[in-house]
Amino acid sequence: MATVIEVGHAKNVANFRALILICSQLGSQYDPSNEDYSLDSLNTIYKAADAAVKSVDAARGQYVQAIKPRQANFHGLGSLCTRIVKSLNLLRIDAGVIEAIKGVNRKIQGQKKSGSKFSNDVFEDVVNVNTENGETTVAPVVDTESSKISSAQLSYDSKLANFRRMIELLSAEPKYIPNEKQLQIVSLNDYYNQLENANITAFSTGLQLINARAKRNDILYNNPNNLYRIALDIKDYLLSAIGSNSPIYKQARKLRFSPGR
Repeated sequence: MATVIEVGHAKNVANFRALILICSQLGSQYDPSNEDYSLDSLNTIYKAADAAVKSVDAARGQYVQAIKPRQANFHGLGSLCTRIVKSLNLLRIDAGVIEAIKGVNRKIQGQKKSGSKFSNDVFEDVVNVNTENGETTVAPVVDTESSKISSAQLSYDSKLANFRRMIELLSAEPKYIPNEKQLQIVSLNDYYNQLENANITAFSTGLQLINARAKRNDILYNNPNNLYRIALDIKDYLLSAIGSNSPIYKQARKLRFSPGR
């Protein structure tokens, strides 16, 4: 599934900014007794939320740039390992050793017991949900993003660990002396180092993205004074303060805020 741009979170922040502007139209009429809902407090929340969303955008851009070389580097691993396995019978290597290497190769190929492949670097940012009006809108995802990034990382970590195991098995076999340079132990070690470096870079940027998202989700949805809850409370306050027939309240009512899912 293709990644979807994180419009849900940015829309919540933009609507919160619009809500502040609506409240400011009331002047002295806007006078909630709780300081958490003062214009100064609302602006503080807005600035923190806006910065958090932009921080995620920046971290996500870095992560996308990091996973591209990782994907490119790992792209040839499966075919290389297949070539290694195909060469073993010609070298008259012990059947038990061959079977051990074949077992490692199956893990590198990403085969589950069902025969399906692992999916790498795939994660959603928003989902389509039905509103109370029966319309379909975009809502931000906050619970599964990090787990999908972590799952992709574990898949690459597993491939890398198994490739290291294959190299160790081949290095211990005195009959494994192929003429093909790409299949030789020195070349395999160089390729392993290349994969490891690309994986470390992707891991680091992925961790930064996870942390940035956690901070954003805390500000927008999770902490006691999160943007989403405050926005709904402000709507209720405006209804009680100026009534449902007020043009200003009607403006505020039209603003939609999506909860984290």
